[in-house]
Amino acid sequence: MKGAKVLQVCQPADGGVAYQVSLLAQAMRDRGLPVGVACSSGALSERMRGSGIEVHELPLVRQVSPRKDLSASRALRRIIREDGYSLVHAHSAKAGVVGRVASRLAGVPSVYTPHAWSFLVAERGFERQVYVAIERLLAPFTSYIICVSSGELELGQRVVGLGVDKLQLVANGVAVPPPSRTRGGEEELVVGSVCRLTRQKGIIYLVRAAEAVRRERGGAVRFSVAGNGPDLEPLKAEIDRLGLRDGFDLVGALEEPWEYLCSLDVFVLPSLWEGMPFALLEAMGTGLPVVASDVGGVRDVIPRNAFGTVVPPANADALKVAILHYVDHPELRRRVGAAARQRILREFGQERMVEGNLGVYAEVLKSLKYGRA
Repeated sequence: MKGAKVLQVCQPADGGVAYQVSLLAQAMRDRGLPVGVACSSGALSERMRGSGIEVHELPLVRQVSPRKDLSASRALRRIIREDGYSLVHAHSAKAGVVGRVASRLAGVPSVYTPHAWSFLVAERGFERQVYVAIERLLAPFTSYIICVSSGELELGQRVVGLGVDKLQLVANGVAVPPPSRTRGGEEELVVGSVCRLTRQKGIIYLVRAAEAVRRERGGAVRFSVAGNGPDLEPLKAEIDRLGLRDGFDLVGALEEPWEYLCSLDVFVLPSLWEGMPFALLEAMGTGLPVVASDVGGVRDVIPRNAFGTVVPPANADALKVAILHYVDHPELRRRVGAAARQRILREFGQERMVEGNLGVYAEVLKSLKYGRA
């Protein structure tokens, strides 16, 4: 990779996708590898500039917008050519389209990380077919598709029809700080989550489970969710409807999650779909027992109950049962939390994720050198 300049293209500019882009970009900078980030204006662009990383702001938006998408693709092609980028790594569906088209037009190779395939979002059959067709259309323009979980890789084979030569499995990873639990011994247990407040994260089901838990255990259990997003007001309305205002806190977005996570007793991630959620890895890394929906890469991280509890998605009753099991068994919380932390340290470290992605870059550039890409 010596001398090669990599452009990380990202949309959205917040949440787990942006978090991975910032980790990769900063790791490359620390290794002396040329890197830039192309994204919309927001938290990611500010963070990257603050880290001394070259930033290119693009009119990337979440919703489908042919005019803006075409404008972003043209601007990105110009950036790739004028700034001498050798490789484009596109993250998530929108950047995956814009970034791969622009790199193709600019004559440089690309890799793509879906971070949960776009067709998982589709609520209608026709919409799903369109997303699958787009993935199939762009696959030949892509040197490798990096899947963050075995489930994502399997969907690439089964639904998109990709061969194993096109797919690379590189699991997400986090840098785990030293243990610093601030809870323990208090009468009130705190069950919480960290996520962007969207339909994907299924927090509405946690709110409904919280009502049942509070009904059975009263003030012995409090709930808290950190994050922001378009579902904030609907969640507030549901909390009010269920009479949970005194027992369910929405604490807003956090710059860093670690201190907040260390204030919890149980972590819950009731997602409807996922790639491999960073919030889950971080929660387990702090030594928390976790309850998570059986979606995406969750089973990769929690293969059995020794490391946490996996429940069906969109099921408030299952969440309630799992939460109460941890509430009622303090020794189980301690034992599962300790095992979860060790699993993250051994198998899902940040360094492993970074090296895996850099290895894919090196393979693409080597193939290009010898005329095979």
